[in-house]
Order: sequence, then C-alpha cells, then structure tokens
Amino acid sequence: MAQPARIAMPIFACGTGNDVYFRRLAAGLNGLGLRAEVLPLPWWFEFLPAVPDRFRRTLRSYDLVHTNSDWGACFHTPGKPLVITIHHCVLNRWYRPYTGVSQRLYHGGLLRRRLRQATELAHTIFCPSRATRDAAIDVFPSVANKIRHVPHGIDLRIFQPSPSCQRKRNTLLSVGAISRRKGAELFPALMDALGPDFHLQYIGRGNGSLLRHPRIEWRGTVRSDELVTLYRTCAVYVSLSRLEGFGYTVAEAMSCGTPVVAPAGSSLPELIGDSAPQLFHPDDVSECAERIRAICRDEELRDSLGRENRQRAEQFFSMDRMLGAYVAAYRKALEPAVGVSSVGPLPDGSLGTAKSDRLLG
Repeated sequence: MAQPARIAMPIFACGTGNDVYFRRLAAGLNGLGLRAEVLPLPWWFEFLPAVPDRFRRTLRSYDLVHTNSDWGACFHTPGKPLVITIHHCVLNRWYRPYTGVSQRLYHGGLLRRRLRQATELAHTIFCPSRATRDAAIDVFPSVANKIRHVPHGIDLRIFQPSPSCQRKRNTLLSVGAISRRKGAELFPALMDALGPDFHLQYIGRGNGSLLRHPRIEWRGTVRSDELVTLYRTCAVYVSLSRLEGFGYTVAEAMSCGTPVVAPAGSSLPELIGDSAPQLFHPDDVSECAERIRAICRDEELRDSLGRENRQRAEQFFSMDRMLGAYVAAYRKALEPAVGVSSVGPLPDGSLGTAKSDRLLG
C-alpha cells in the first residue's frame, strides 16, 4: 500500500502564535493519516543569508512544504510544491504604525524581497481572514488567484464550555502580547472607566508596566489547561487590539461560550459578527466600558451571547473545516507534480463533513 503524503512544516521557532498554529496543524493532519512534521530552526536563523545545507537535504525527503509566508523563499525546495500561510500582511499600510524603525527597515528590505519570492513560488496562499486576504492582494495583486481565505481552526473539544465552571461576576480577561498593536496601554484607562467593581486578568508577555493598575492582574504565561479555565470563568473576554490578522484568543474565548467585546476593525468583526452589539469604535474605552457593563448586568444577555459565540465557532472555526480546505489544496498541489497515487492516500478534502477523516486508497 502506498505511503501517506509527507508534509514538511519548517519554521523559525519564535515562541509566538505561529509556532502554535503549525504544531496544531501538524497534529490535525497526522490525525487524518498524513505524515506532517514541524521542523524548527532557532529564531535567529531567519536573519542568515541561507539555511543550512543539511536542513535543505532533509526537506527534499518530503512531498510538500507548508510554511509561514515570511520564510517561504528560505524553505522553497525545487521539485516540491510550496504552500504558505499569511497570518499578518506586515507590508500593508495599516500595519506600519505599529512597527519600530528597525522593523520597518527589515520589512522594507529583506522581508519584502522574500515575501515577493514566496508568493510567486507558492502553489497556494492561505489567509485566515478576509481582512488579511484583502491586505495581501493590495500588496501582491499579481498572485490574487492563489490566495484562499480559510479561517484558522480551533480544537473545539478542548476549547468548549463547561457546566461545572461558574463565571465570576465582573471579572474580565484578555490574552495577548503587550504591545501598542494590541492596545495594551488602553487597559488602565478602561478599568478607570469601568469603576471599582471590575477586575481584569491579563495574560501575555511584554512590558508589564503598560498594564500598571490596582485592578489589573498581569501574568506572562499560564498553562494551557489553566487558560481554558480562565476563558470559562471570566464574565467577558475583552480585546482592545487595533489590528489582528485573525484573532486566535478571541476565537478561543468564543469556543468556550464566553461573551466577547472587541473593536470594530481588521478581522475581529468577521469573528464575532459584523453587526454584533459587542463591537465598539477602536480606541474608544468609554464605549467599550458601556458594552462590558451591559453584558455584566444582564445574565440572560451574557448567556445568550456566549451560546451564539459557541455556535459561530462551531460553524466557522472548527479544525475539521480548516483541515478539509488544506487537504484539498495539498491534493491539487501534489497531483500535477508526482500524482496522488505515488505519494499515498490523502484524506477527503470536503469541508466540515463527518467524513473528513476518510482516507482515499
């Protein structure tokens, strides 16, 4: 019997959401019968002119390479189809205000050349939101026909509501790197606007001084199981992010049946609904506070929004849905190169069906 297709996922391990994305993706693909493997290199290899020859020889033993768009040119392997994911289009004009001088020099020089090469070499380009897709097309219009909008998948068996967890009154949660792009410096003003009855737990790495406030509890990291419990027990999940390529933590909170309050910008309205009452004008902490108070004083509204969020997560953010789309793209990329039969069975690529784990002989 033919062997399953082998998918290489080379990354520069940076300890970010990108690492999480590829590890979750590999686990999901392996569960479908493919052989997907994350191949990490230290983060500083990204700034070298070339990856080691030994690593390149390793990539040749795989049938297809799937990596981050920033590194597609580094890991392109002649004769092997390349698939890339654009999590953020960092070259888009909306991203520039949230970068420093050194980042702008890097983005405008080496990274721009690499991204142009990667998009030209790629068979398929995945974007997790319409906002990211549109930004990518704006920067690279010549490859628009390759770009596919597929929301990131959440493991709905892990991130799910629990009837045994009680929500804590007026307790808020936010998760993400402490940065201007995430709106971290706005949280103290939000807590002042909310008043003394509210408490915020913030989980994320960075300069904690931006969060200095007597009713903000900041922790750099927590265990994954503890994070799920925090999602399940907070009254409201709050995002003040000014720009998101997708919004993993918002989708995770939604999957746990948690009400979410977020800015009406970038990808976030796509997640919670374009006309959702939980949206507020970006940077308007007073309006954000009003949305939070309305949810916290109405338990029926809170529970209703939580149920709606879980339903949206099941409809749009399931791992099965994402994996189905990816497998379909892998099949198309592999067929003209070597033929599906010579690389073994691929799972059925239909989206979100109960048969998504069926293997083709």
